[in-house]
Amino acid sequence: MMRSSTPLTLPPYRPFPQGDSMKGSRAYLYCRVAHNDGFSLELQKKELLQFAEQAGLEIVGISAEYAGGRTLDRGGLNEVSQAICSGKADIVLVKSTSRIARDMPQFQEYIRLLSENGATLCCMQEQLVFGGRYRHAEN
Repeated sequence: MMRSSTPLTLPPYRPFPQGDSMKGSRAYLYCRVAHNDGFSLELQKKELLQFAEQAGLEIVGISAEYAGGRTLDRGGLNEVSQAICSGKADIVLVKSTSRIARDMPQFQEYIRLLSENGATLCCMQEQLVFGGRYRHAEN
């Protein structure tokens, strides 16, 4: 059986924001690990909270779950998606792209959902941003 020679590529992205470009945006933090080792989930959450605070983000929710990354149908990720679709959050902040999906077509599907709702995925480890634009809070 021959394999396709077409490489899977990341959806369009841009470099991680610098300065105050995200300040005032409403962020939903999403943490996921496959197995409970007693510390990894809390460590992810702590890192995301620290980043969000330094970036001046308004944290509107945090979802942390023990789940595999083979499907997008996960309770915690569904919670985040509902917040995005209802306009309650502008940014999904994750430690790594692999926290959303390990499968590129699924990752692209999630970016499409975010983009259709004007939201952005910010991935700390890769320092990349996918999807829509930041919305700034009205002063």
